[in-house]
Amino acid sequence: MKCADCGHNMEKGETTYKYDESGLKNVLLMNIPQYKCPSCGETEIEIPCMEELHLLLGLLVVYQPEKLQAEKVKYLRKHMGFLQEELASYLGVTRITVTRWESGSTIRIDQDKALRQLYVRKKMDELQKLGVNVSRLLEVVLERLPLSGKKEPMRIRTGDWTKASAQSAFSY
Repeated sequence: MKCADCGHNMEKGETTYKYDESGLKNVLLMNIPQYKCPSCGETEIEIPCMEELHLLLGLLVVYQPEKLQAEKVKYLRKHMGFLQEELASYLGVTRITVTRWESGSTIRIDQDKALRQLYVRKKMDELQKLGVNVSRLLEVVLERLPLSGKKEPMRIRTGDWTKASAQSAFSY
């Protein structure tokens, strides 16, 4: 890979990357390919299999025991491809209610559960159409869930979601 700034060849390595772009707090991607230019110091990262990663993140959110927080409600809605109005319709609430949840208002437990169930149903249908190994995927989710009850970063290894991993949750 050539450096976009100076044109020199970049050297490949691996890094741990804080994935703020996901919209979720404290997501750490482990063993992410990183390219560094020895000439000018420019660095680039490569996140493989983005759709699979986002699906794994969504399932981690859904199966965490604590009540859904604002950024997690928004993440699930966006990953399902819904506008606020569409999610509101599915859950039998108003768009304003969804906006409030995404702005930090507390979501009722029955609505929290309904949102999680909607996400799982929608995504499991997609997974089955793709021929994804759902049982392996759920094993990965359970391995990554924090058991201590403390807020901890989601630490996800590249092989947890990439197609390249022979034992990946997404073996086709």
